[in-house]
Amino acid sequence: MFIDFTTFTKYFFYLFVCYHYAKHHYPEKTQDFIIFVGYNSLYLYSKLQIFLNKSLVKGHNYLLQYEKYNQLLSFLQNMKYEVEFVKEHAILQTELINCVTLHFVIDNKIEFTFEKNEFLRDYLTDFFPDNENETTQNDSDKSCIIDYDFIIVNGEENLKKIIKNIDINELKENTTNSSIFKTEAFIYKPLLCEFKNGDGDGNDDKVIKIDFTSNNKRYDFLVVDNCFDKSFLTFFMKKYYEVDVKDNYTLEILDNNVNKLLFKSSDIVKIENNCISKVSIQ
Repeated sequence: MFIDFTTFTKYFFYLFVCYHYAKHHYPEKTQDFIIFVGYNSLYLYSKLQIFLNKSLVKGHNYLLQYEKYNQLLSFLQNMKYEVEFVKEHAILQTELINCVTLHFVIDNKIEFTFEKNEFLRDYLTDFFPDNENETTQNDSDKSCIIDYDFIIVNGEENLKKIIKNIDINELKENTTNSSIFKTEAFIYKPLLCEFKNGDGDGNDDKVIKIDFTSNNKRYDFLVVDNCFDKSFLTFFMKKYYEVDVKDNYTLEILDNNVNKLLFKSSDIVKIENNCISKVSIQ
């Protein structure tokens, strides 16, 4: 509680009277008392000043340490990101330099991955027999046939080509020079791609901006002759956007000529040499 002016004046008057009384009746003791009080007051003030300065120094050091800690934490987080990025980028570069790979997608997951030469050398005959007789003569051979949804050919510069059916005879005749492994980038990039998951009746329908080409070149599905049907889009949205595709959806593409293209779940997006077109399966 604060002392008002009247109370303060009253206490000061009493102290003043007591001081004059003591000074006249006990001059020596009064002088000693004043010296004692003054000395101890100065001593206490010095101690408080030293304590305050030390507290300020400790507080300042603590703030510096805290700032350095945050800077170090931020540095480590950025370093972790950069290390992961460099590691991932290095793996990517290794894949690009070393080989073309084939990813077999089954039920929206990549179940088998083969390097091109390894696939042609060791697995082609087992997974794609020459004729139907080979699949019926021995039941054990049936387990070697891959019943895939589609194949993703991971080519140069990480261009990804989607293969639905493989011409086995053409592949075996031309081997490494087969057109299956040839990828050509689509040069006309869409201005905007929006995926609406649902038929529009639900409250949880979402419009998601997507891109079939990643900025860091992890993937590029805009390859000439690629077709994006429901099975592919279900895989693509799950893998790269963590979205479970519903039975009905719409894909809206604004092409390089500012033409708006609308694709439903019953349509197929066709990447041609100079345009994006629609193929209906109904």
